[in-house]
Amino acid sequence: DDFVDRRQVWLKGNATFEVTKQADRNFIVNLQNSYVEVKGTCFSIRQNTPSHVAVTLYNGKVDFVSKKTYNVITLKPSQNILYNTEDASILVSEFSKGICWSDGSYKMEKVNLEQLTEFLSAKYNVAFDCRSVQRSGRTLTGIIGHNEPFEKVLEKICYVFDIDYRYENDVYSLID
Repeated sequence: DDFVDRRQVWLKGNATFEVTKQADRNFIVNLQNSYVEVKGTCFSIRQNTPSHVAVTLYNGKVDFVSKKTYNVITLKPSQNILYNTEDASILVSEFSKGICWSDGSYKMEKVNLEQLTEFLSAKYNVAFDCRSVQRSGRTLTGIIGHNEPFEKVLEKICYVFDIDYRYENDVYSLID
């Protein structure tokens, strides 16, 4: 009820946010044992297990704050944070610099298969095995809609990279 004044939400599950900056009022996403303070940006949050929170920043700036340790981590575009809600450990890593967010879609520019599968693993919570694919410098430039089903995205990838896939034991194996 007081969102206009306080700009806070409580999230259980996964979401992607595109937040417009407002002077003197940040946007806060409360999570398990942590929160994200948004400065005006686009980012996603995944909470697929009770013990981990993952935040991915596409553009702008966010501060991730552990409620257990009060550590503040400022994320830069193209960074991920993995937070363990049980022991408050934090791992910050880079994801592809060729992926950005714009108008409800992920825009890719010259993204190789390794970068793409890493991104899709995080977005869709799936596992890939790319060992059977020749790495010949092939890249992808295109758009993936935020709500686009994984199966449709996988079909596009296979078409663009001229590869196929096999699904076994909860892993998508990509093959030439």
